[in-house]
Amino acid sequence: MAKSRSETSRYPSNFGGGHITAQQYCIEQLCALIAHQKRQTLPQQFWKSNKKWARFFSEQSKPVNALISKYGAEAVVAALKDKRCKRMRSFRALFIIEPVIKQKLKEIKAREAQPLAEAVETASTTTKPRKPPKPRGQSLFGRLREIEHGEEDRTKNGEETSDVQRPD
Repeated sequence: MAKSRSETSRYPSNFGGGHITAQQYCIEQLCALIAHQKRQTLPQQFWKSNKKWARFFSEQSKPVNALISKYGAEAVVAALKDKRCKRMRSFRALFIIEPVIKQKLKEIKAREAQPLAEAVETASTTTKPRKPPKPRGQSLFGRLREIEHGEEDRTKNGEETSDVQRPD
């Protein structure tokens, strides 16, 4: 376990306090998934403190290495996070994880094939014109005021804006 991130140890360990390889990260996530299914909690560095977890950890290294070498670490990690793998108990259950890995691999390749969006130039907020405030009459209370007192306010100012002539 590396203290700092490197090219090989680039995944953060949830149970050890450092950075670990993709293989160790996948096995760690699988152990956490199984412990969650059994309603257990895993202690820090559980693979050292418990013989059962240590054995399981070493048993899973060969199948996870085969998957990582075949499909790549990013696809395997993404598949582990998928909800279809929440019942998975081993990396040897290829009928569960392989279809998910293949789909995640297609998504990763499609994402990499797309050209990066060109950088959008942000406009300065000081030069951008602000929206004028709503004139009276556009808000709900303004409309109510206009309905109740609107014609009286207009006639006081000497403005007659209604198209309908009032009978005198």
